[in-house]
Amino acid sequence: MISQQYTKKPFFNDRLSEILYGSAEDILSKQSYIAKTFLARRSGNLIRNLSGRNFNIISSTQRVNLLIDYVSTIRFLDLKKTSKGKLKRNYTPIYNKILYGFLYSKTYPALRYGMAENIRDNFVGTLRAGLNTN
Repeated sequence: MISQQYTKKPFFNDRLSEILYGSAEDILSKQSYIAKTFLARRSGNLIRNLSGRNFNIISSTQRVNLLIDYVSTIRFLDLKKTSKGKLKRNYTPIYNKILYGFLYSKTYPALRYGMAENIRDNFVGTLRAGLNTN
């Protein structure tokens, strides 16, 4: 039956892995650009960490996980104030704004509309192939 191949987990897991892979590459490339442009005056650990592909997509039968390894200090660079409460002179958002911006503007629409388009295209292609062979 045609619908069986679209209700199985591997079909969704493969497409979800593709979407997450593209999102992870985009997020890390944008953060790497910001680190090289605005935060290059520091030790260079952040730039080295962001320039490599330090993410893993773990796919199982139940779920797909995206794990991105960051230097632990990246979250503190994103704060507008210092630990003493003073505003930073050179503030450039690198973590929250970039991460959530990509999730809401690129990844979520790709999951919402891209999965539907993929299923529709595969379903129509299977129907046309079935009608042409008869």
